[in-house]
This record gives sequence, C-alpha cells and structure tokens, in this order.
Amino acid sequence: MNFNIYKCWFKGDTYTKVTSDQFIEHKLEQNNRKKSDLEILLQKDDPKGYNDYLAELYDPNKHLEMFYETISYDGTLKEDISVFNHKIGHLNFYNVSFMDAKLDAVYFSSLYLVKEMYINGKSKGNVDFLKFTNLETVSILKWNEKIKLVNSSSNLKSLIVWYYNPKSKSLNDLLGELKSIEYLELNLTNIESLDGIEKLQNLKTIKINYGRNLKSVKALNSNKKLELIYLNNCKKTEDFDSLDKREGLKIQNLKLLG
Repeated sequence: MNFNIYKCWFKGDTYTKVTSDQFIEHKLEQNNRKKSDLEILLQKDDPKGYNDYLAELYDPNKHLEMFYETISYDGTLKEDISVFNHKIGHLNFYNVSFMDAKLDAVYFSSLYLVKEMYINGKSKGNVDFLKFTNLETVSILKWNEKIKLVNSSSNLKSLIVWYYNPKSKSLNDLLGELKSIEYLELNLTNIESLDGIEKLQNLKTIKINYGRNLKSVKALNSNKKLELIYLNNCKKTEDFDSLDKREGLKIQNLKLLG
C-alpha cells in the first residue's frame, strides 16, 4: 500500500492528510455515486461542490501556506511516517487527528504547537504531554487499552472519551498523572465509581452519558471547583443524594424510561 501527503477539501474545511492512495481514490469515487433522496433533500441548500471530497498531492512549491488548521494521520498504524517529516516539518498545525495510527511515532517537531487532538479507530500508543506541550483538548472517540496518556500537562483543560471500558472499571487507567483538567466527559463507559477524580482539583464540569455500571459518585464531593455535574442514564447510581448541594453547583441526573 502506497502512502502520501495530500491536501484535502471537504464541506468548507481544508486540511492536510497522511494516508494511502487507495483511501483517497475511494473518497474521490464517492463523489460520483448516486445520492439517496434523503441526502438530496438535506443538501439542497448547500453551495455547489460543498459536499464533494477534493484532494491532491501536497506540493510545497504550490501549497505555500505555513499555517493549517488540521493534519490527519489515517491508516498509518504500521507505516513509518517519519519519512514525510522533512516535507511538512516547516508547517504549523492547530489540530491533529489520528485514525488507525501510531500515537508515539516520530512526528515532526512543530507538533508541539497543536492545541487539539482527536483519536479514533484502532490507534494505539502513548500521548506524551512532554512532546505535545500545548495540548488543551484531547478527544478519544474510541478508547482502547493501548491508548495511554503519559506525563502531566498544565495546559490540558478538556478530556472527552467515548467507550472507556477498562477491565478495572475505574478511572485510574485513564487519568494517570493528569491534574489540570477542567472539563471531563465520558460517554458509554463501564466504570463503577469515580474514585481517583479527587486528583482533578481544577475540575469544573463532569458529564457522564450512559454509565451503565456507575454506582458511586460521592467522590465528586472532593472537587470543590465543580460548577456542573451532569449524569445521563447512569441508572445504577446508589449515592446520588450524597452529593453536596452547595451554592454555584448545578446537578443534573437524567434517566430515560426503558
């Protein structure tokens, strides 16, 4: 499989992507497929070409911009992507996205400027905050036990995780040495308690959607800066009433029928 650097355009966004030629070919072929009646209806007011996927090989002599919003590594889990570093090492990115990628591969040095990171698919490896020193937000869209957040960061403020289902059923496998988080969101998780949350003394908002095994939330009483506790369909919670009802703290506990 042959990999290259592409400049891509889709739905008004421009980004750089390191991926296989086959992936790009598939995306471009999708432009010619027949759209369903629903798609046509939903896209009827969009500008012409807005929903077309466009891509071309990155050419430093043609693409002269120095600052890009996003760089994406797609399907590079088994690839040596360091061979591309000299071609894009002079560029600056604010966001980085990993899809089926190796998180601790050798990336170019200016990635330390990145403020937002998105992790999806079968990605694995360490997110080392000593390398990504300016990261403010990490979103793990499909957690697995091979994704590790290592070393602490005073800049990381937001952590959003989907499918956090560790064997330990605790937060310890996720939080590690992190202490500066102000916003924590867990979606579809199997954790049973929030023990360990006390280390996040800057935490202002916690949201847990569909915590199917969550029994205890009383550990949140140690987070004195909390402004919002939002629980959605955490139906096994036993000690919700033990939460401190202090001024400035909003508590929501939603349970859908069924």
